[in-house]
Amino acid sequence: MATDVQDRVVLLDNVYSEHGYLKPGKTHVELYMRFMAAIGCKNISVHEDDGSGKVSALAFKRFLVNRDEPFAGVLARFLAIETVLPDLFPQYIKGLKKTFPGISDEAIEYFYIHSELDPEHQSDLLEVMGRNTASEADIEIVKYNFELIFKQLVAMFDYMLLELDQHPWQGLETPELASAIRA
Repeated sequence: MATDVQDRVVLLDNVYSEHGYLKPGKTHVELYMRFMAAIGCKNISVHEDDGSGKVSALAFKRFLVNRDEPFAGVLARFLAIETVLPDLFPQYIKGLKKTFPGISDEAIEYFYIHSELDPEHQSDLLEVMGRNTASEADIEIVKYNFELIFKQLVAMFDYMLLELDQHPWQGLETPELASAIRA
């Protein structure tokens, strides 16, 4: 997709940081799984179907890239994520600490890291997009894809809030977590 060497280097650096600079236990997937374990999730796997595919509000989790789609659209979808989430995560961290008073900073490291790295990733993506959007059609592709992910993020957070209102952490069996929630 990225034909320019400079663009590939910028994007590879982003991927490298998302993979914890190749340090075991520091990939962002592993950090998120650590968070899920800390809040009492029982079955945590990146290899199993978690059922989210049946919930349209969780479409954001199924981010796919097709080789033949316009590069500007892919960049725009990543840009939406790197733009929206770092502004939300500091508030998210406060909410997690309020909901789970005993949760450690290590358990929520995923959110701290993204609050720090995503603005840098956003800047890098804007730089690459600047070199890869030349026409009005490219601009329309960028707008469409950015809005698509933005709407999916809103739907995901709306769904999470609705689920919390209807089923506030039901079925948790971790005694220290359950007592922290009741406090």
